Amino acid sequence: MPSRLLAGASILLLLSVSAASALTLDAASVTVRPARTDTFQLKGRLSAFSLDGADAVVVTLDRIAVRLPVDKLTRKRKVVTYRDRRPGARISHLRLDLGHRRFFAVGEDWALANLPNPLPVSIGTDRSVECRMTRFRNPVARTKAAVTPGTTPRVSRLVLAPGSDAGPCDAIGTPEPTPVVVIAGTRTEVGVEARVAASVDATSLRLVRLDAAGRTVGTPLCTLAAVEDDRFACATTVSEPSPVDVTLAVEGMAGGARVSSRGITLPVVPPHTDADRAMVGTAAKAVGDAWTDAVARLGDTPDARVELLRAMRAIPGIRSAELSPDGVDVTFRYTSGWMGIVFLTRLAESEPTPTVAPTRAALGAAVPAPASRTRGVFRSCGPNVPPDQVCCQPMDRRVPLLGRRVLIWDTKFFTSDHDDAPVIKAKLEALACLGQHSEEILAENADVASAARFPGADTLIVSSHGGVDQYDRVMIATGEETSTARTTLHQDDLDHGFVSTGLARDEYSHTMVNVYTITERYIQRLPKFPDRSIAYLSYCYSAYRHGLTTFIDKGVGVAFGYDWKVLSTFTRDVAPQLFDGLLARFQTAGDAYDAVPDKIDPQPQLGEIPGERKNTWLTFLLPAYFTYEGEPRIAYVGQPDVSPDVSALDPGQSTTLTATVEGAGTCELKYHWHNSGDAGDLTGDTGTNDFQSTENTATYTGHDEPAEPGDEIGVELLSPDSDPIGTSCAEATVGSTTSTTVTTTSTTLPGCGAGVLASATVVQEMHLRAQAFDIPDHHVDDEVFNVPQRSVPVGPAGATDAEPWDLRGSKGGATAVSNGSISYTISPCRVEAHGTLHESSAGGSSSGNAVTVMDTTLQIAPRVLRYTPYTITGSVRASGTAAGADATVMYLRCSTWFGVFEASLQNPTGAPVTFEKQSFLYPEDEPIITCAAKRGGASVGTGDDTADLDWSFTIDFQ
Repeated sequence: MPSRLLAGASILLLLSVSAASALTLDAASVTVRPARTDTFQLKGRLSAFSLDGADAVVVTLDRIAVRLPVDKLTRKRKVVTYRDRRPGARISHLRLDLGHRRFFAVGEDWALANLPNPLPVSIGTDRSVECRMTRFRNPVARTKAAVTPGTTPRVSRLVLAPGSDAGPCDAIGTPEPTPVVVIAGTRTEVGVEARVAASVDATSLRLVRLDAAGRTVGTPLCTLAAVEDDRFACATTVSEPSPVDVTLAVEGMAGGARVSSRGITLPVVPPHTDADRAMVGTAAKAVGDAWTDAVARLGDTPDARVELLRAMRAIPGIRSAELSPDGVDVTFRYTSGWMGIVFLTRLAESEPTPTVAPTRAALGAAVPAPASRTRGVFRSCGPNVPPDQVCCQPMDRRVPLLGRRVLIWDTKFFTSDHDDAPVIKAKLEALACLGQHSEEILAENADVASAARFPGADTLIVSSHGGVDQYDRVMIATGEETSTARTTLHQDDLDHGFVSTGLARDEYSHTMVNVYTITERYIQRLPKFPDRSIAYLSYCYSAYRHGLTTFIDKGVGVAFGYDWKVLSTFTRDVAPQLFDGLLARFQTAGDAYDAVPDKIDPQPQLGEIPGERKNTWLTFLLPAYFTYEGEPRIAYVGQPDVSPDVSALDPGQSTTLTATVEGAGTCELKYHWHNSGDAGDLTGDTGTNDFQSTENTATYTGHDEPAEPGDEIGVELLSPDSDPIGTSCAEATVGSTTSTTVTTTSTTLPGCGAGVLASATVVQEMHLRAQAFDIPDHHVDDEVFNVPQRSVPVGPAGATDAEPWDLRGSKGGATAVSNGSISYTISPCRVEAHGTLHESSAGGSSSGNAVTVMDTTLQIAPRVLRYTPYTITGSVRASGTAAGADATVMYLRCSTWFGVFEASLQNPTGAPVTFEKQSFLYPEDEPIITCAAKRGGASVGTGDDTADLDWSFTIDFQ
């Protein structure tokens, strides 16, 4: 599947260039003038530099880049120069000595007040770039505030710090702290995570603190350890008696040299007051007014962004502002330390007149279902198989999503011409026979609290604005506008960076609305999503870096999104094509994605960087890609099956074949039946041996004188839109009447003997939680049990394993319990598995809540040494009383290669659901048996919730 890893503005221009080597800085300075524009000078050496084939030279300081076209440069022998002495020049002087590989650059008319330390500095072309992480210091920095309130801030000058070389730019990613703000006088544990390249020695990673002069303060704060893959983390305690900005960086060793991340600032602030909470609204309004003024004078350009950054220096309640890592939006911090963003989505040349009433609560018009099309037959077998030939397809080629809860979370920032959520809703309503249960959360109701309901959806649709915060994490705008009371409610989440604020454009009112946003951290702390769930995430940057992975890590089966800033006109085109495939055509996620013809946003308004002069800008050549992550085989409807799969008949004897499919609901499907006709005839309501019908049954009758001993029978299932879904096969054998010899054979199957089981692959996964908390103080007693997914090859000698647990939590009069075990035994002739699960949540008082979560799965795939008959038997059972409809969230079921057996958790009866099957296996077969129990219990006040779940299965090989 397609995916791209995006970075800041300078890197965006260089996606196709060679790997970045490191330049050397001999001198550098940055001058910040609060009342005027800022400047910088850079002087150093390059390891190699060539203009061959290049279109431009690119100079980058942190996230601000300038692109100088080669045709604007002057070249004399091996010296390349650029000069522009006019006011407003971004680069007033550039000199490149290609012979000695030296450079000198002077930049003017910038906004550089909030540069990190260390920071990346790079010079290169659109074909190759050299970058160095560099430390700066302020020679006049003081331990106390340098500016008295009410006075004019002084000019600040930064120069290279001693030992300024902090290694290449791509070794360690930007650290992510939790929380993002610390209260002075309070001991606070701060966790820090960072992405680290494989070239860095993992044992050398340390979190360090820097002072204003760029020097390391004291000993390392903590040692980072691997969390997963390239992600490392550690925690330290921050305890500052008075407000201060703490500068942190992650350091390590690579190839014998020290490398560093970009520096981050962790604000330590006074205890929050009502004035801080009220400032969220007033300061954000001033930011919105400043942007409106800048864009009116300068257009929606980088110059308007630089003007906004300057204006925000003087806005009360704003402590800092900078370009977002995407190089397009503007991120900022309030004096309280809380984070905010200005979503600066590029618009089309002219905005269409809304076709509905000018209110965000208005709904879009429904879109009619596509007309049906005539299709060929047996196209499931592929183009190289004759249309009358049967192909037998495995049951696991499609993974059915049987849950039918749909949540449409739409902030209604977009008019119906641009909003894709109503289009998807119409597609769902057009195919109501699938049994979808849709719920919409719209406009201001799409708030922070409602986003916690995402994991209750089997299909999640999100339509909103998106951006990238200071730590390169994706943010999603809610429809909840800020207020002092709501800020008080969200204060803890704002401190931890789970929630932020954002100025988002409302197409109905043509204004910037200040709303709360949820970050990747918010999604990461949610419960797991239903197994095989589908998420369509329609907001800018939903697939940026780890945006989709965040949802996949929470259990989403497949997630669709956009990896860059995307125009709503493009999403409005993509959505109906994707969901036509998923719904009307019953396609898998991968096939539905492949069927979307245009996966690149064709609009040119993509993102910009400053040109060589003020009021000029250059467009990124990086459109948004529509992409996905996850399991491509997920589909709303499963693979068809036909039973009996094996029939032994006498001449003239008949049997009824039945085709079934998981997940089709009440939809009228088309079945194409085919029989080779050598030993008998297959008849249905519309024909014999080769016919299409809406009936899922057909009758096979053996010939009186069969020409061959048996027939191969196939049935291809077609969607309501006549698209092929898949083919299933059966075999029929017919005895001969010409023989007069009667042979008596025993019907007793041979014993297993020394053993027939060659191996088995076992995958088990458990996520269990018992949590109780008291409502007034939110004190939590929380136990979590996680068994990571693992595959265990098992030899013919056999294996056994058991995973018991007993989790309990008690707080505020509430009690939560989750206990049980999962076990399996594999012997040469038998596979046995059993799971017993119990959960209970008791509120106990008006001040206590209890929550239990169980998500357990056992999957076994056996392989045999030879052809062997087998018998599988098993049962699933569920019982219990739910405190509310939302408490019983998933299912208890076993699925095999011949069907699914489920005990409902919405209306449990306590009676076992049994299953039994007799068939045979060949050595090349690998049938999969999966048993899963997923349930969440929740109690509020004096309510309670309890459940007992169990399942078992046994396979006997002969």
